[in-house]
This record gives sequence, structure tokens and C-alpha cells, in this order.
Amino acid sequence: MTSGKAMRWGAISVIAAAGIAVLATTAVPRAPERPESLEVVLSDASTRKGAECDPAVYADTFFDGTEIEVSDGEGRVLTSATVTDPVTSGDRGCSWTVTFDDLPQAEAYTVTLRNPSSPNREHAYSYTAAELAEDSSLWVAVVR
Repeated sequence: MTSGKAMRWGAISVIAAAGIAVLATTAVPRAPERPESLEVVLSDASTRKGAECDPAVYADTFFDGTEIEVSDGEGRVLTSATVTDPVTSGDRGCSWTVTFDDLPQAEAYTVTLRNPSSPNREHAYSYTAAELAEDSSLWVAVVR
């Protein structure tokens, strides 16, 4: 009989210890989810998969020298880049890809696309850190 009671108390102790361990791990503050990198794919909305993407066609258009800026929720610029890679043809038509590695931590991010040659044209998109942590590849289709 004592061995049965000991086993029952042993099982209760194990269950209690497991419950305490779960509570302890959920009570520990965790770093917020955030993207480690961000890939921005800028594509010409008027093209389709397999399109021929002649760089000369894009000279002096919005795509020629587009600036991509990533800022935090308060408007501070975290990083930026100018589209310089040649246009490529892919599943989304003619596109350009810019990757930002080691993004600083922020609760929210705004991705802004602009071209100094087209001052009246700007595209801005806002995301939470959790949204970008879940999917850190953005596809932006813009009409020439």
C-alpha cells in the first residue's frame, strides 16, 4: 500500500513540477517578434511571367533609380537603398529585388518607395513587426 501511495504522490509531484515549469517559461518576458531581414520585390504591374525585360524600356521611368526607405513607426529612417540591380524576368514579370539585412528592432515599419525624378509619386506601406516576422518578403507592383 505504501508503494502505491508513493507512486501516486510521485506522479502528482511530476505533474505539479511540469505545471510550474510551463508557468515559469510563459511568465518570462520575451523579445518581441521582429524580422531579421526584409526583402522588397518591386515589379512592373503591366508585365507577366516570362516577360522580356529590356533595361532600356525602363530608362527614365519610376523604376530607374527608385529609392526604398525603411523607417520605424515614429518616422526615423532605419535603412534605405536605391534600386541599382538590373531588371530580371521572373514569376511576377519584370522586377527588381532589394534585401535589407539586420533590421533594427521596431514595433512597426513603414516601407516607402519614391523616385527623385517623379517627386509627386510615392508609395508607402506600413507593417507591424509581427507581420514582417511572419513573412519578410514584400511584393510591390507598380505601374510604369
